[in-house]
Amino acid sequence: PMYFLLGNLSLLEIFYVSVTVPRLLSNLLLGEKVISLEGCIAQLYFFLSLASSECFLLAAMAYDRYLAICHPLCYPDLMDHRACTVLSLGSWLSGFLASFPSILMLSRLQFCSDNTIQHFFCDLPPLLKLSCTDTSTIETLDFVAALSVLVPSLLVTVTSYICIFSTVARIPSVVGKHKAFYTC
Repeated sequence: PMYFLLGNLSLLEIFYVSVTVPRLLSNLLLGEKVISLEGCIAQLYFFLSLASSECFLLAAMAYDRYLAICHPLCYPDLMDHRACTVLSLGSWLSGFLASFPSILMLSRLQFCSDNTIQHFFCDLPPLLKLSCTDTSTIETLDFVAALSVLVPSLLVTVTSYICIFSTVARIPSVVGKHKAFYTC
């Protein structure tokens, strides 16, 4: 199961780099610092979606380690291929859904100046500066979306590792502790 989740994380990282680096290199090599509004919104959507998916996937990996160490006898039954697929797909879908409302609202903003952004990388603050409408709603929505991704994934990760450390601390032998940490 962990290798399946690691494979998903590797694929996610490849996509993550593919979304940001080509445009960045193009801008650096050609000396341009311009990206179109549509290109910026698309890049921002995929960047935020993949970042959110990564948070959820890392939480799923922490949960997998929790099951492996804290419930080793039940682990094969609990983390079968179906459970790994559900955790993985859930991470990907949750990530892409979490950033969609912000991007949808962003795409509906009115922009005063030309539709090019003088920036190496498309990020929300430079994009919002181009808007001639009130951006407080989208800033609030973006904050809430970030919290809805970060808080649950952080809680799952921290709780999983607290349980792992307390389980390992109760193991009487040094060899047993080493084996348990080696599993992580």
